Amino acid sequence: MNNDGDNYKTSFTVNISTSSLANVAKTHDFVIDMDSQISFIPTHEYEVALIGYSIWNSIKNISVENGNNTLRINPGTGSFVNIVIEDGIYGISELNAVIKKALVALGADPLKFSITGNFNTLKVDMFLGTGGWQVDFSAANSLYKILGFDAILYTDSASSPNKPNITNDIDSLSINTSLIDTRYNFSNARKNNSLYVVPIDAPSGGLMSKIISNPIYKQMTHGSDLRYIDIQITSQDGQTPVNLHNESVSLTLHIREM
Repeated sequence: MNNDGDNYKTSFTVNISTSSLANVAKTHDFVIDMDSQISFIPTHEYEVALIGYSIWNSIKNISVENGNNTLRINPGTGSFVNIVIEDGIYGISELNAVIKKALVALGADPLKFSITGNFNTLKVDMFLGTGGWQVDFSAANSLYKILGFDAILYTDSASSPNKPNITNDIDSLSINTSLIDTRYNFSNARKNNSLYVVPIDAPSGGLMSKIISNPIYKQMTHGSDLRYIDIQITSQDGQTPVNLHNESVSLTLHIREM
């Protein structure tokens, strides 16, 4: 609590860590039971801000869950085989290496296939060797969208006609909470409960961590006390769930009287 002369204002700091919570099945969607430990004056207004966070970059861009983990390829044998990519976080070069390794295991020549990022065109170049090599991007669970290709059969080398989507539409994280009064919070003219948008500024497996020096306060909805805090972590649109694969999340909230 703060006491500034005659201007008495109530202020609370709430530290949240999923590593110390029991029975948290999803670290991107969880509820904190506050057990009414914070009381409010019903006639007063309050606001909340995120003032610090630590979140592991454990977002897998290729997975069974995402439905984008398969490359269907004909390595010049006349028959198609499915190369299934293990769930994980991949760049173009990592995908290229994994696919080539799978081709070697199949007894195919890895020099007759490659995918490379073209930093001049911001596209992906796919090389297919002669002798009947084909890639069927129309197959189920295909990698095509990640690489920027169309969902069709390719029988020759090509550059992706579309922009690659290697992040699988997750460019930043929105921290959403039930504390927000959505009447006063908008994104693209749509009401939402986003508290803060976290840039993904750590490498795969790295820690995104920051103490926010200029926090943005959002008006709260509240009763006479705080019973629970519902936290959801989504992509930047505030709607699409982001699976953090149960890696721990630490958040620090500041609640203050307006």
